[in-house]
Amino acid sequence: MYPSKFLKIKLNSSIYRQISFQPGNELTKAPKYPEILDLSDKEVAKREKLAKHKRFENLNTVEEKLFAINLDKYYGWKSLIFKEREYPYNFLPLVKHITRTYIKEVDSIGFHKAQRLNLEECQELLNRVRPHLQDALLFELKGKRNDGETDGGIDSKDIRSQKCTSLIHKINNVLITYFSNHFPHLMEAMVDYEPRQEAFWCVGGFHPSDEEYNKRKENKKLSEEEINEKVEHWIQYLGDPVIQVRHTFPLDTLDTDAISSEQEEKSSTAAFSEFYDPSLTYGLEFGRRHGTNIPGFWPGDRNEFGLMSYHAIDHLKGRPPHFGEHDRQNTLHSQAILASFSWLHSQASYQGFSTFSELTYPLVNQCILTDGRVFAFYLYQLNTTLLHSLFVESNPRSNVCFALKPAPLYQEIKGSEFIGWNDDTLRALISMYLCKPMERKDVDMKPYLGKEEQILAHIKDDERRDWLHSQFRHMYSNRPRHKLGYEIYDWERIYKIKFETRPIEARTRPFERDEDPLEERKYYEHMHQYIPKSQRPKKKHWTGWRAKFAKTYYPEL
Repeated sequence: MYPSKFLKIKLNSSIYRQISFQPGNELTKAPKYPEILDLSDKEVAKREKLAKHKRFENLNTVEEKLFAINLDKYYGWKSLIFKEREYPYNFLPLVKHITRTYIKEVDSIGFHKAQRLNLEECQELLNRVRPHLQDALLFELKGKRNDGETDGGIDSKDIRSQKCTSLIHKINNVLITYFSNHFPHLMEAMVDYEPRQEAFWCVGGFHPSDEEYNKRKENKKLSEEEINEKVEHWIQYLGDPVIQVRHTFPLDTLDTDAISSEQEEKSSTAAFSEFYDPSLTYGLEFGRRHGTNIPGFWPGDRNEFGLMSYHAIDHLKGRPPHFGEHDRQNTLHSQAILASFSWLHSQASYQGFSTFSELTYPLVNQCILTDGRVFAFYLYQLNTTLLHSLFVESNPRSNVCFALKPAPLYQEIKGSEFIGWNDDTLRALISMYLCKPMERKDVDMKPYLGKEEQILAHIKDDERRDWLHSQFRHMYSNRPRHKLGYEIYDWERIYKIKFETRPIEARTRPFERDEDPLEERKYYEHMHQYIPKSQRPKKKHWTGWRAKFAKTYYPEL
């Protein structure tokens, strides 16, 4: 054995190679073999995907994570776009699948038990606040004149929306003003009116569309299993909350002991492992846009956890009556689940989690659906955000939603008196304000963010910080590109795709060359900003053509 740590090996008559090793460490008691990897195309793609998710998880700041998720698509992701107040018939099964939610309808006792609330204090406050709330509702409903009703200048749908929004504002103002003197957490809370709420996540377990299935079937190399392999879709939710109340600390977890073992089995992975093509079953269309996660505020806000949110249900009055009462109830469930999941998911994104990084602690939201008279209350606990195709079947977690049956606050108003006033509904409403957020001292709230840099404001490099800030806000504005995306014209669909009437013509169009610029072009594939010669930094030595263009700071994935 050579005494040196370098071993010189003669490869041929003229080439020598030095191999470095540590003397004395070449022998081990037990043999160590490298891991045997499956080299099939499916497993290689899976490892590459997981490695990319890991690099995404290692990014330091919130904005860089939100920015990096869109770097693969210059024109945005092809995603299913869900909008609040738009719910097809029998929508609940799809909503439960894309949010991995188990919903449980409970009575008032089970609802307050899940809140971990003391009802004695709630009853005392109810007797005090009832006359103030009644006076506010009377003034809003009887003391104000709506010109749109008499002049006919406003559509009835808009009138309903305005009335509903106005009543929700008045109810929240009365309750939060009165209770702020008794509960410090409400004094510290932030109230947002009609904020921007958006969420973006990936869901697996969908059967392929007919177009995708037929395309796979034409490929003779694919097996029957590969032809029927499930696909994943990106989901973009655009919310329309009336009011959001948020605090510095999150709410305490719900008491989920009310869910029995039998019900837990129903909420297992088998219930969320597959679903049919949404465009076929519900007539939903795919849209192309950059994915956005916004919980109503920008990263860096001190109050980053939600306490409760109000959502209007005036859209139910325009729903076809032949859908029935059962569909009305399922529509309320769908609205509450989507609103709560999306808000909590975007809050989790600001803590460093994502659709690729699993939650390390649960998040809770209280959701109120109302038109000013009828109220529906929901408690939602977010336990998982890992819903993409690699974990849709193996993920043991599911999100939980407790629903209280909708009930009116009053039946009608005669003169200045309320007929059929319901204290149980008011008690449930008050309980939402009494739930106190708690600081979680033993939990690392931001495990996937950097220690020194967690938001862009923490970056010390001025040039990098300013560039990322402007680019991030531009991406999240979702303005269309200055150059329109690739499009297949109608005459091409007729004469080139449906009927092959031009066989001799040169195949120059992307669809003729099996290319898709909308899918293949990356976000960073563009001409960099040009720097005029007079504004370039002066250096002693010429640095080449790169000095003509501004530097970029795209996150490295």
